[in-house]
Amino acid sequence: MGATAMRTGLAALLCAFAWLQACAPRGAPGDPPAGTRAGLHPFPAASVEVHPLTRVTRESDGRVRIDAHVELFDAFGQATRDVGLLRFELYRGGGSAEDTSERQQAVWEVDLREPAASARQFDRVTRTYVAPLLDAPEWLGTAGRATLQVVFEGLDGRRLTATRRLPG
Repeated sequence: MGATAMRTGLAALLCAFAWLQACAPRGAPGDPPAGTRAGLHPFPAASVEVHPLTRVTRESDGRVRIDAHVELFDAFGQATRDVGLLRFELYRGGGSAEDTSERQQAVWEVDLREPAASARQFDRVTRTYVAPLLDAPEWLGTAGRATLQVVFEGLDGRRLTATRRLPG
């Protein structure tokens, strides 16, 4: 086979490949990228952490607020975003929310089940979800110990939990 025939064959092969790519079915805008399964997130959250930036703030009118920062990590230990429900539980007392001597003081929920809502709550600089937890108990930050527990419930039923002792 001569060099000219080889070039002609290669050119025909490249043209056929380009034609096949052009004719391949394309997904609609917003469809999951190729290689992902029917709308499933390729890097879903596998663990959750209450970030150390979480703090208690007393507003000028005296109300107490918790500025909660939550990180989600995929199975590879990398920060990720996901959709689901964040539930925050505030406990007063000992070292963990599982300790029966603690008493639950407050509960807040942040709905991240819609991608747009998840994107709004996510801070790109800290790579955390930021949730201002309003109307926290007055004693918080002034007396006693408190633990914040966060539970992330993914749309597929995953339930991830983390706790952090709040300063005070």
